[in-house]
Amino acid sequence: MGTLFVALGTLVFGLVLTPDLRALERRQEPSKSYFRVSSPDIFQIALQAQNRAPILFDDNGRSYARAYETTGQPRFWFSPNPNSEDYAKLFFNPAQWSTARQKIDVFKTFEGIINVTQEGLGKKMIEGEAYIKINRWGMDLAMDVGAVKHHTCLGRDSAALALSAARIAEANGGRFKSIAMDWPSMGGSDIVNGETCGYTIEESARETANFIRAVKQARPDIEVGDIIGYPLFKVEQIIVWLSLLYNQENVSIDFLHLDLHHTNPWLQDPKNRKNLAPDLLYLKSILDANGIPFGMILWGTDGSSPEAYYNNVMRWVNEVDQIFENNHPRDYIIQSWGGADPTTGLPINLPETAPYTHTKIINDAYAVLMTSPPREPSDPERRIP
Repeated sequence: MGTLFVALGTLVFGLVLTPDLRALERRQEPSKSYFRVSSPDIFQIALQAQNRAPILFDDNGRSYARAYETTGQPRFWFSPNPNSEDYAKLFFNPAQWSTARQKIDVFKTFEGIINVTQEGLGKKMIEGEAYIKINRWGMDLAMDVGAVKHHTCLGRDSAALALSAARIAEANGGRFKSIAMDWPSMGGSDIVNGETCGYTIEESARETANFIRAVKQARPDIEVGDIIGYPLFKVEQIIVWLSLLYNQENVSIDFLHLDLHHTNPWLQDPKNRKNLAPDLLYLKSILDANGIPFGMILWGTDGSSPEAYYNNVMRWVNEVDQIFENNHPRDYIIQSWGGADPTTGLPINLPETAPYTHTKIINDAYAVLMTSPPREPSDPERRIP
């Protein structure tokens, strides 16, 4: 398709990366650049200062902008910590989060959970009729998928795993809607236990595109979106990443979710923190102009105790509300990896009436971010107690 142009107004590319300490703390590896390129030419993106919102174009001047539906109220996603001890109880004891359930539009789990049906959470979800209940509660079903990872470098191989998980969920009463690609921008160059694909950012974009095409060819009804990190990737680099994706043949994304490490030491520097709100609003304007729905992942970075996790994530929720005011993203994703250490299993999910649980966070975050009552499923038969 040739060169992709981005009309950005005035933009300065700052390509020095700041390490994302959550990722580094998990792996205990030294800082490294995830934005390795094979040629500097990809940064020679045309800058067009125009009195309108930025739009992505191909080399024939055709806009990639496309409308997307919005209700004026964000959608709430819920993705519990897979290490939480009561994950399965969400389906065996649904009365313990009856209020929070009415606020959730999308329940997100993981491809690796769904595909393991003979043991662990995958087995328990089938036994608890999780997929049937998610459907009856009026929630869409989504999953995180490692589209490009150190252990699965080819997009078509990851797509096969994703499609397998979708078939399993639907064979057990589910109704599959969305795939969120877990950091493919970093997955191709990440090094975990000495294992890596060794990709440049262009090669990661190529395999991400192969993943999207394989999924869409088999299941055009499934939306495929991207998760990317900030400040590991600066806004300018996120735009370059999107440009690389959209420069692939027949490729687009259905949403972009930002995994923002809000207590990253780089963001604790006041001169950097003051740029957080402008960065987020600018990124949202780019995505809005191109018809790409935006989402913010709301998670806690302090897993030292249930109370610390709760207070940490709620401070972030309130800051996000102040940043976006009446211009909220389409999606808010209540998700947990247990803080910087994903093995903590925090937060506990149930019950919603107890202090510091994940379902209480749903209720409390909803009260901060939303201005209308929780949605009622259009078909009352799709709700069960």
